Order: sequence, then C-alpha cells, then structure tokens
Amino acid sequence: MREKLRSLLELKNISSNKLAKETGISVSSMSDIVNGETNELNIGVDKMLKIANVLDVTVEYLYDRNAPLEQTLTHAEQQLLTGYRDLNPKGQDKVQDYVHDISANPEYKKEAALYERIAG
Repeated sequence: MREKLRSLLELKNISSNKLAKETGISVSSMSDIVNGETNELNIGVDKMLKIANVLDVTVEYLYDRNAPLEQTLTHAEQQLLTGYRDLNPKGQDKVQDYVHDISANPEYKKEAALYERIAG
C-alpha cells in the first residue's frame, strides 16, 4: 500500500501532512501509514475511509495492488482522460496549455472555492 499511497499523493499533488490535516489523522500516524511503517491491516477502517475519501478512491483500490490507475479516477476525470486520448498530439498540446492557464488562475483553485463558500 505504501507505493500506492505515494503515487496517489504525487498524482493528486497532496503532501502527507496535508492528507493528515484533511483526514484528521495525526501527522505522525499518517507518516507511518505513508512510509509503510504501520501494517496495512492495522490501520483501521475509519482511517482508511478518510484517506480514500480525501484521495477520491475506494478503500478496495488502496488495498488492491493490481488495480489500474483508472480506478482511482472519478467519472468526470475518466471522461476527460478519454476525450484527451481521442485527440491528436496538436489537440493534446492545446488541452495541456488550457489546463495550465486555468489552473494558474486562483479563482479556479479548490482553496479559493472553499474560501468563497465559507465567506459567502
């Protein structure tokens, strides 16, 4: 599970400290989980559900060492990936440029949306 967690953290651009904060699991416990120092069978269902929820995957995926990456994606992400794969290299470059541009805009960041809901 260690490799899977590390891959997901990298893929989703989340640090283990941020994952700890978002799940309510202590930083030291999360570090032990991410580094494989805690036996995956001793983590506890409640913690695994919190981790899976934040990473937007299923608990089954976290335990299944052979599951493909597509199982970690939401339906919307799968649709985007399918559309991207249908494009030629020129179209893929254009999508990458667009995603880069829109993700650089703070208005569209998750943190900004969360702040607006709290402030609003």
